[in-house]
Formats: sequence, structure tokens, C-alpha cells
Amino acid sequence: MTSRIVHIGGVGSGQGVKAVNQVLAAGINQAVTEALAFAQAQHLPMDKVIDVV
Repeated sequence: MTSRIVHIGGVGSGQGVKAVNQVLAAGINQAVTEALAFAQAQHLPMDKVIDVV
């Protein structure tokens, strides 16, 4: 939890911001998964790839 509170707007605005956050998190998760799958497809040493990136 945070001690910082930011008022975005009227009723429902917080839900909109939460949805934006969820889209960002899902996109990041997808990007990481795709990048690791690509590294594996290239037969790269996964332990070293993970250390580097």
C-alpha cells in the first residue's frame, strides 16, 4: 500500500485507472513471456539471458 492518494475525477474514474493499470500489467507480462520464448527458440542459455536482461 502507499501513503499517496491521487484523486482522478468523478465517480468511476478510479475504476478506469485500475483498468489502465491492468492493461499495462498484462502487456508487460505478455512481452516478457514472448521475449523469453524468443530467447529459447534461439537456443540461448536461459540462465544467462535472464541475468543480462
